Amino acid sequence: MDFDKRVNRDYTEATKWEKYRNVIQDKEQIPMWIADMDLACSEAIQDALLKRAKHPIYGYSDRDVSYLELFAKRFNDMHNYQVTADNIVLSTGVIYAITCALRLFSKQGDHVVILSPSYAPFTKLIEHCKRKVVRSEMVKGDERYEIDFDDLDAKLADAKVLLLCNPHNPTGRVFDHKEVTQMAKLCEKHNIVIISDEIHADITYDHHDFVPIMNVSEYTKAHTIACVSPTKTFNMAGLKISGVIIKNRSWYKTFQKEAAMIGISSINVFAMQAIKAAYLQSDEWEKENRAYLKANRNRIKEYFASCIPDIQSYQPEGTYFYWIDLSNYQESDKLLEKFLDHGLILSGGLEFSPLSKNFVRLNFACSKEQLECCLEVMKEVLTGEKLK
Repeated sequence: MDFDKRVNRDYTEATKWEKYRNVIQDKEQIPMWIADMDLACSEAIQDALLKRAKHPIYGYSDRDVSYLELFAKRFNDMHNYQVTADNIVLSTGVIYAITCALRLFSKQGDHVVILSPSYAPFTKLIEHCKRKVVRSEMVKGDERYEIDFDDLDAKLADAKVLLLCNPHNPTGRVFDHKEVTQMAKLCEKHNIVIISDEIHADITYDHHDFVPIMNVSEYTKAHTIACVSPTKTFNMAGLKISGVIIKNRSWYKTFQKEAAMIGISSINVFAMQAIKAAYLQSDEWEKENRAYLKANRNRIKEYFASCIPDIQSYQPEGTYFYWIDLSNYQESDKLLEKFLDHGLILSGGLEFSPLSKNFVRLNFACSKEQLECCLEVMKEVLTGEKLK
């Protein structure tokens, strides 16, 4: 797959390109924000969708056990989840599944702990469900963000749920076995329900292997709802497909019944074809894509070091996000708007934490040409800014 070839997404109703079109107007857009790739899906996925689209009827469809078996095999082979088809419920998306699980396994007023900075929809869905958001702020270490386990312990003492994101959005951390085990011990200590967003599990670098928290103890095996998906890995978020892994049989039956009643386990006919093409026919594409993302990741590190050395950042261990600290610059909280004036769209830090106003998140899942445009704009804007 030629990922250097830029794909024109204009007027395809792509959120990434349409949301700011009227704001950018006469400038060239460089959208590096929302979490999808500006890289073409595998030919196998494209062919599968086109083949199904040629059939003139798109009626109700049955989803047999083969789809569940595909998920089980994939996550056993990739991450040793040790699951079978009867541990898995299909869902139209990770956020919908998390919301469903939160309503089923906690009650209004319960405290839900998140590692902060945190994926923005977490706070919205927790508040929508009338639970209380409790942030355990991660801290800067020498080479990466670290979990403050003393703070996490204190926060979990009064909580019902740990809503985990691993690999972590936005910091790019892939929590190692020691960290995951320590989180598991604290959850057992405080009798916590674990809901784990593992949508980025496949996208890791340099032997930072993903560790499913579900697997590290008997407690987590019985108290974890894990949410996984092919949508980030294979760039098909618009098809709305995910899997929910639950080993606790009672919890599984409760979730399965509710998911069916509220409609989130009813997967559309095109997503069904895409799953098969992704998991059975896209291995080579996935390898090439991962290598391309890694090269982009390395390019950012090199560029920052040589051209914008006052930026603070850690190289991500997973995901396709760079979490960037601009606090060395005066009026750093206004830089997001200045980037936008140049056509560059980044995610603002306040989306992720009230303490992150000086940060931006950069999505580097794009062509090398688009990434270079982004970096050049950042250099141009920041060169004109005074340092503290």
